[in-house]
Amino acid sequence: MLVPSNITNRRDKLDTVEVNGPQGAAGLVWGAVDWRAHEQNVARLRRRIFQATRNRDWAQVRSLQKLMLVHGRTRC
Repeated sequence: MLVPSNITNRRDKLDTVEVNGPQGAAGLVWGAVDWRAHEQNVARLRRRIFQATRNRDWAQVRSLQKLMLVHGRTRC
């Protein structure tokens, strides 16, 4: 059976062990990420967003949401 070359190329891409990220993280390996630290940072930011929402401080809520999207410690 003949397999088109684009299918074999897709399979090769799925076998990769590196993750996408900033340019300086070229050698980052998925299993080496400290997931507990990332989960703690996300939980801390979520608590702060909740408190700001409860206080109706919408500028702070937006600021913290942007921080969660952009900041490297909360992303992988």
